[in-house]
Amino acid sequence: MGTISAQPDLFEGKEAEPPCSNPVWQGLPQQARNDLQSMMARLILDHVRGHGPSAVQEARDDS
Repeated sequence: MGTISAQPDLFEGKEAEPPCSNPVWQGLPQQARNDLQSMMARLILDHVRGHGPSAVQEARDDS
């Protein structure tokens, strides 16, 4: 049998560049932060409960 060599590090010395700059959370308007927090909480809770998108989201998609 042959000797198994370690896999070379393909990303050695390379810094990952984000595709775009990240928005600063504090720079968003308060209403936008509140809305995003509400939507993320609903998404997480729906996922934990095993449901699909919430009824609110379904209603918005139909309009």
